[in-house]
Amino acid sequence: MATKDEIKSLLEAEIGPLKAKLTSIEKSFFELEKSVKHFSAKYDELLKQVQRSNDRTASLSTDVKNLKEDMKQCKKIGREIEDLSQYLRRDCLELTGVLPTEEVSCFDLVCSIGKEMGIELQDEDISTAHRLPTYNKSAEDKIIVKFTRRSIRDEFYGKRKTIAGKEVGKVGTLRDLSQDPKKKLYISESLTQARKKLFGSINKFKKDNKWKYIWTNNGRIYLKQGDGEKRTFTFNYADEFADFKSKFPLG
Repeated sequence: MATKDEIKSLLEAEIGPLKAKLTSIEKSFFELEKSVKHFSAKYDELLKQVQRSNDRTASLSTDVKNLKEDMKQCKKIGREIEDLSQYLRRDCLELTGVLPTEEVSCFDLVCSIGKEMGIELQDEDISTAHRLPTYNKSAEDKIIVKFTRRSIRDEFYGKRKTIAGKEVGKVGTLRDLSQDPKKKLYISESLTQARKKLFGSINKFKKDNKWKYIWTNNGRIYLKQGDGEKRTFTFNYADEFADFKSKFPLG
């Protein structure tokens, strides 16, 4: 029969490895706990970084939204300024192909052209008329005239087709006014610089695509493909024309 000491030794022999394993497990658990705490801290920091990033993104989104609103407002104000500038020119017309001399004033030329179209202008019908300054050497010289009444201006502009494109020498009332007879006479509305640039772009489109008609009325630009075409396209701003071209050829 085994003694107490022998039994104790046997138990210790059996329990010893288990204790060692438990100690190892406790150590592993401790290391795992440390790792979990470490990753938990990293996760918390990552969450904070994500939150900061989200906050910055939200702030940037707000900034972008505000910028878009500001750009939209600037565009609106720009259009209002352009419309006002064009409106202030509503009583003015520009004449191409004639120039004043020492003997012949701009007033004389305007009245003579009016007479050719059947319009008898009086002194009180014209507010001012003078040569239009130009900084482009290749540009045609022009006279700008401002009428005192819109009705006179509209009548003068409305009858322009009777002499538009004629050589000055073939315009009876201009023959004795010391003008270049080979110059061609044109009457046009007085447009802002932005509207003139837009007109030039549209006119180039017209020529490139062999469209037939382009004209202006009250500062608005009109474009028509031909006599059989019912649609007439109108433009006030460059982005309107850009949108039109993006859809060309038209369906």
